[in-house]
Amino acid sequence: MLYAAVSFLQLPRIGFAHHFYMEKYKQNHKKTENSMEIVFFEEGAVNASVYGKTVKIMPGSVALFFRNAPFELCSAENGLHRHCSVQLQMDYDVKILEDDEQLPLEHSGLLLPLILPPCAEAENIKKELYTIVSNIGISRAEYELPAVAAALGILAQLDQHQRCQVDAKNLSGGFWEHRIKQYIASHIQEEISLESIAREFARTPNYLNSVFRDATGSTIRRYINGEKVRIMAELMKFRGMSFKTACASVAITDASYGYRLFKKYTGLTTRTFLSGEHHIK
Repeated sequence: MLYAAVSFLQLPRIGFAHHFYMEKYKQNHKKTENSMEIVFFEEGAVNASVYGKTVKIMPGSVALFFRNAPFELCSAENGLHRHCSVQLQMDYDVKILEDDEQLPLEHSGLLLPLILPPCAEAENIKKELYTIVSNIGISRAEYELPAVAAALGILAQLDQHQRCQVDAKNLSGGFWEHRIKQYIASHIQEEISLESIAREFARTPNYLNSVFRDATGSTIRRYINGEKVRIMAELMKFRGMSFKTACASVAITDASYGYRLFKKYTGLTTRTFLSGEHHIK
């Protein structure tokens, strides 16, 4: 996907800040102006055509549109379209780059994704955009400077996200191994799916599974199961928990399934494990 190297030539001003609703949404922007929009897509998928690329923007995504270049937006399906949008007016330089394109060495500005897919970070940005829209609606004179600061804060978040993506291309699979293992450790008491991990890191499930397997020799699912079994064993052996309670502690609600999983990953029955000097690594 495309991303942008942006340098601001002046402090931005707020052009508009609003919630937008329309049936069968369509916009064909051709006017050249020095402004950009930060948009959170609330409802209704949108097909976007920008810089020669066509992409489907799903609800829950954040997108940036630089209005000094033409772009087209239209509903991908019938029904209500909703988005929340803040426009920043300013002079800027922007260079659009491909994912595999080298960043200019002289660039000292922001790196911004044109689209941030649905993820926890996008939800946080949504809340900040809502606050900007609400405050500008109350009093532009009073809130414009705080709104500009908040919008720049959003761009800083997007910059940090994009730099991580660019850096990750030059890192080994150990980068993703660490982040995935960290996510699993913090959610081990919940049901964890490959899809939920992919949403968190704005990557496809196949991509994350591939880099994780290359780095560890294991699929993500196998690693999750192994970690659940390891924790179950510790809870039974060192805290005296029953097997059923240990299963529930790691979001395994079917004890029969938990038993099969335990035996598969340890090679032992629970009775054999608890009766001997066995440790699960």
